[in-house]
Amino acid sequence: MKNLSPLLKTHWPQALLLLCSLVGFIDATYLTVSHYVNFHLPCVIFTGCETVTNSVYSTMAGIPVALLGSLFYLFIILAVISHLLYRHRYLPYLLVYVSFTAFLFSLYFIGLQVWVLKAICFYCVMSATLSTIIFATSVYFRFHRLP
Repeated sequence: MKNLSPLLKTHWPQALLLLCSLVGFIDATYLTVSHYVNFHLPCVIFTGCETVTNSVYSTMAGIPVALLGSLFYLFIILAVISHLLYRHRYLPYLLVYVSFTAFLFSLYFIGLQVWVLKAICFYCVMSATLSTIIFATSVYFRFHRLP
């Protein structure tokens, strides 16, 4: 167990990024599939999932927002794995920029749910939380010169 300690101390940001992006990918892919097969979402905690996912704001230029989320999370997964394997110096910078963009979109969509739609989607809140954690972890990872 002592041998794992240095590894966990130096690679925890990458592990957290992978975990959050994997959960986010599953969440966003579930929403994407439900969009295309017109599946009724079971709403947990909140009661506005159908209102949010069927609103005019659930697509951008005909593309489901959830699909864009799936692509974002997949990109984070691939970027972190690439960094772990090849140690590309530019990847921490790229992670910050991409995750910041996703964070801003999350703020926008949460604002739409609260103030415009007046309905909250559990899956969307979970995705927004994950994208926020990914952004914060990416900033930490970028500025702390970890391996």
